[in-house]
Amino acid sequence: MAFETVMGVFALQVLGAAFALFFLYYSYTQYRKRVFDSFDLGLWASVWGALLAASLFPYALSPIFVPSLFIRTLDFLVISAILLLFALGFLIYKKLRLYQKKTEELVRLSVVLRKKR
Repeated sequence: MAFETVMGVFALQVLGAAFALFFLYYSYTQYRKRVFDSFDLGLWASVWGALLAASLFPYALSPIFVPSLFIRTLDFLVISAILLLFALGFLIYKKLRLYQKKTEELVRLSVVLRKKR
């Protein structure tokens, strides 16, 4: 490999590892503030831990992807990240709709209670 390519891969590894470590710490602080429960912490810690491992040891995943259709491990990680973003967007939308329905119900209940007075 050329020196520029090696340095580019190393820079991506460092950036990915720093990103994962920051969000691992941030998830823990949200748990300490009781914003996250233990399930949320475990879920996000596993996501950030997997990202950290994939960032630090990308070639460890190479034997898995050599026989597959993916040319490189980075291709798989990019596609997986896009799919994860779509899944998280769907979950956020679902939660938003749930909170919207609960808010509407509370407003209706508030109006009914005010009319009774």
